[in-house]
Amino acid sequence: MTASKTLYKVRCDLENRIDDDPARTRQEKHGIYLALNGIDNAEETIRGAARWIRTDLDRIERNLDGDMSLNSLGELQRKPVEVDMAIALRDAHWKVLGALLTKGEMDDYLTDRKAVRAAMLPTD
Repeated sequence: MTASKTLYKVRCDLENRIDDDPARTRQEKHGIYLALNGIDNAEETIRGAARWIRTDLDRIERNLDGDMSLNSLGELQRKPVEVDMAIALRDAHWKVLGALLTKGEMDDYLTDRKAVRAAMLPTD
C-alpha cells in the first residue's frame, strides 16, 4: 500500500469511529470532517509550494550560471505568503480538530499519522 493510501486509511479509520459514535451530533461530525479536509488541503498547498520553490531555485541558479536574467524573482518572493497562509490555516484546522476530538482519539490519530510518516522516510 502506498504512503498516501495508508494516510487515507488512517483518516478513514478515524472517520468511521466518529460516524459510529452515537454521542456525537451531526454538527460535531461535520466539523471534524471539515477540519480533516482543511488539514489535508493546507498540507498539500505547503508541499506544492515547497516543490515549486525548489524547482524555481534550481532555475534561478541555472540563470545565474548562464548570466541570464533574473526578472522572474518576483514570483518567488510572493510564494512565502502563500505558504504562511497555508500554515496558519493548517494550524487553525488542527485546533478545531483538537477541540472536537477526545484526547484519546487525538492521541490515536496522531500516533497513526506519525507511524505512516515515519514509514515514508527514506532509509539509508
